[in-house]
Amino acid sequence: MAIRQRGRGWQVDVTVGGIRAPRVTRVSKRAALQTEELFRDALKRGCNPESLRTKPSESRRNTSKILTLEELLNVTRQMRWRDTKGEATALMNARAWCDAFGPDYLVADLTPQAVAYICDDWSDMGAAAGTVNRKVSSLSVMLRVAEQRGIIPSRFALPHRREYEGRLRYFSDQEVESLIEFVADYPEIQDLMVAAVETGMRLGELQRMIVRDIDFERRMILLGETKGDRRRSVPMTRRVEGVLKRKIVGLKDHENVFASYLNSRNLSRVMRRWKEHRGLHPTDQACFHTFRHTTCSRLVQRGVPLAKVMAFMGHRVIETTMRYAHLAPNCLDEARDALE
Repeated sequence: MAIRQRGRGWQVDVTVGGIRAPRVTRVSKRAALQTEELFRDALKRGCNPESLRTKPSESRRNTSKILTLEELLNVTRQMRWRDTKGEATALMNARAWCDAFGPDYLVADLTPQAVAYICDDWSDMGAAAGTVNRKVSSLSVMLRVAEQRGIIPSRFALPHRREYEGRLRYFSDQEVESLIEFVADYPEIQDLMVAAVETGMRLGELQRMIVRDIDFERRMILLGETKGDRRRSVPMTRRVEGVLKRKIVGLKDHENVFASYLNSRNLSRVMRRWKEHRGLHPTDQACFHTFRHTTCSRLVQRGVPLAKVMAFMGHRVIETTMRYAHLAPNCLDEARDALE
């Protein structure tokens, strides 16, 4: 029998014409059946899947062309991702393909079916559509590099899953007060949360902010490096102004305002403990980035025109801001009145 259940997974063991494919385990029976079909087809075509997992010989490593996923990943990193803000995320998503196929899997042997099977595996393991799509996007960049280098004649279409927008999660005023109170023993985190909810700045922008970025005379924070690689200015409320004046005491112009340990991992732990404290379900989407959604939601709810909200938040396209349009008070009243 080519497929058998082993523990929580399904083991695939395929032999065709006396040639045996490597044993692999999949998380679902469907994924195992798909893998069996893939391996049988490969063996019938004379391609031995076992050989795809063997270490390339020195002679192959010395050739100028990229042969394996690992080699392609390294070249793509040099050509496309190195020294970019998204380098770490791109490498993480690209590394997922090396882990799934094996780092020595030949690039030329990638097929749409094989990619689809891996995507199904990730979905079966609970990965969201957006998570799978980010991994597919990294593979797309790698295949574009392979095409440019002549490793593959042309790229094939990659499967993308439909992403559902869902409901935007933002904090109520009571939740913001609860969070601020919850971290009362950690003033550094408390200050960061106040700055986040009253400026709408992303965590990365807050982490990179240095003393000379703050213009107290104009009550503005000048951001030189943002998600969209565009400079923008963020107004300060009186409360944020007070927080920043207190924090920069004794700091030099080039020093960061917020401590380096206030990273996404540590803040995720804080948010997770707060959700437990509030009795929220573990799947509740509250996270540090929710402060940014909260800022945008507050502006819209308090009647600020969407064009000004777009400028305040630094959105590149109005479509992003329009996701909050339904929160505007009496947002359709003017349109109705114009027709009467």
